[in-house]
Amino acid sequence: RAHAHNDYEHTRPLLDALEQGFTSVEADVYIAPLPTLAGATGIYVAHDPQDIRPANTLAALYLEPLKARIAENGGCVHTDCAPFYLLIDAKTEAETTYAAIEAELAKYDALFIKYENGGLRPGPVMVTLSGNRPLATMQAAATRYTFYDGRFSDLESSEPITLIPLISDSWTTHFGWDGTGQMPAEQKAKLLDAIAKSHVRGRRLRLYNVPDAAGEARENIW
Repeated sequence: RAHAHNDYEHTRPLLDALEQGFTSVEADVYIAPLPTLAGATGIYVAHDPQDIRPANTLAALYLEPLKARIAENGGCVHTDCAPFYLLIDAKTEAETTYAAIEAELAKYDALFIKYENGGLRPGPVMVTLSGNRPLATMQAAATRYTFYDGRFSDLESSEPITLIPLISDSWTTHFGWDGTGQMPAEQKAKLLDAIAKSHVRGRRLRLYNVPDAAGEARENIW
């Protein structure tokens, strides 16, 4: 159950993660028009606008390879059919980016878990929308391919996991411990509380911005 954060920065986006057995990847996306890519249309994957390249679309880097992989594996991403999670971090305006992503995912309908008729239609891939995400629009949608990435402020939300299946937040926002010595008791209690509140509601919990300098401190955090 490993997650490839900023996966697109690898030499072989998605493919490196799949070869290592990862079951979750993240792609930051921008929708055109963009000042850095005049005349372009589509959804582009990059960390920063200046890094956008015409060939690096969401479809080319993720959707088409996932489609091929699932066809090869008889309907699953991995041969054991473990759930696969695609986290899309929207960097452009929430409403328009959400609409563009939904339209793009609809072209690959069979690949995804889909919210419809108040429940979930099964599929090999779950897409969670992070970054700029329009909560009210997603709450009101009768059908959608994307799910809402919550924050610590959503730990006790009454929204169902059919809307918020994941809580993601920054380690450094909530925890001052950098791995040196023992984790302070009050911070450990906060972490365990966040885990418990997520899991009792059926949600997964993801922490990013974890101190990552090689050495004993990082080993302690891990």
